[in-house]
Amino acid sequence: MFLKDYKKFYDRLLDQSEKYLRKHRLVQGDFKKLIEGETDENFLNNYRSFAFAKSTKTLRAIILLLEMGNYEDALILSRSVIECYLSQRYLSKNFNYFTLANMIQYPVGTNAGVLSYTHGVLKRKQDGAEFDYNLVDPGKLSIGKDKVYFYDLYTFLCEIAHCNISQLPGYYDRDFKLNPDSDFNMTAANLIPLFIYCKFFENVVLNESTHFDSTEEEQEAANLLVELTEFLYESLHNLYDSLEKDKVSFNYALRDIAHDTMVSLKDQTGRVDKSFVLELEKQYKETAFEQLAKKALLTSSHPSEYFEEMRNEKNFDKKFPELYALIGLEQNPIYHPEGDVWTHTMQVLDRAAELRDKVSDPYAFMLLALTHDLGKTVTTKRDECGVIHSIGHETEGVPIVEKFLKKITNRKKVIQYVVEMIPHHMKPSRYAEDHSRQKATDEMFAAVTNPKDLIYFSKADKNLSAENEAFLWERYEAFSVGN
Repeated sequence: MFLKDYKKFYDRLLDQSEKYLRKHRLVQGDFKKLIEGETDENFLNNYRSFAFAKSTKTLRAIILLLEMGNYEDALILSRSVIECYLSQRYLSKNFNYFTLANMIQYPVGTNAGVLSYTHGVLKRKQDGAEFDYNLVDPGKLSIGKDKVYFYDLYTFLCEIAHCNISQLPGYYDRDFKLNPDSDFNMTAANLIPLFIYCKFFENVVLNESTHFDSTEEEQEAANLLVELTEFLYESLHNLYDSLEKDKVSFNYALRDIAHDTMVSLKDQTGRVDKSFVLELEKQYKETAFEQLAKKALLTSSHPSEYFEEMRNEKNFDKKFPELYALIGLEQNPIYHPEGDVWTHTMQVLDRAAELRDKVSDPYAFMLLALTHDLGKTVTTKRDECGVIHSIGHETEGVPIVEKFLKKITNRKKVIQYVVEMIPHHMKPSRYAEDHSRQKATDEMFAAVTNPKDLIYFSKADKNLSAENEAFLWERYEAFSVGN
């Protein structure tokens, strides 16, 4: 199956690629001349189009395999795509007699029976003339920033494609019997073919504008590349974050692959200005806070322990005054018998850690848990009866949260996620308690991008009863059917 948002990019890529191939006419080549070492100005364009057409056909198969959940096979086919991409790009950049001979003339001549290759010696059958034939190592074909990721990615794909006994654990079922439904990484299977084909699409379709009928058509293809590059950068970064550096498993190589493929997205292989990738890098550059706190937020079962230690550090009040203000801030004991807002926040963090694997963005979700009650620092008051209230803290906290988040992270989508959720974080528990009408819960779910995350957060914040949680999921299902 496809992960969220991936299918639409695969479909758009396939549509644009097929449009390109329908309009790009091949010029009839003369293989006899090619065998003799001759070619013309059309050869490179023909070869590039052949490689792209072959890979577009493969892309159709990859889409079908992903739809069926055959992730291993989708990755195996992506190796064919990367070989086509690398060979056409390398030949275009290094077009000379020796490259043409080793990559095209000699293999074609051998297949045609004009040449023979025996015991490492290549001979022309007609007159016995011998030639130096150097089989091209795929690693030698990588140029530009493709060199950064090639070794790890290609090795990873070869290990899957070959009958490599190291892949055996993926074929065990619960009884340690062999099962043909192997367990491969769904994220990698969605992500890697899309990355490879994005590079190919840029290098071929957006390398020239002669096949576009209008500037609008060209702009459509360019916009797709920009949107896809941004999506890939975020997806690769999330994959990188999700994997531990020293983790020993099938996925251990993916962390290096994710990092190196992000670097390669800066490579300028087409006519679209790629400087926007530098801005993406800035967004994902970790702050000092993230470098220290991210492991606790994303891997610890009790992230509160990290923040309790931070609380005791020198200048904590000056570095993070927004968090410091939660310490000792009283709450109504009827609703919060645990004590002050700091204590409540620490409990929410630990409960959120139990749910982070279920949400759309674990890092943003954990930052929501950390900051959801910052608004109480400006709204907490005692009424004339001495009762403590924090009326409107969910809306008054938005600018405080946004300012705090901009200090600790550069990731705009993370900030957007938290700021969007903050004003609504009280509603799920309140609507469940009141058994509100479907219209009210529909409006609540429609107000946020990730409504399921809102329910999970309410569970972390209020420790929902089983009855209230069931109510919210029933309402969410009804909302999903209508949308």
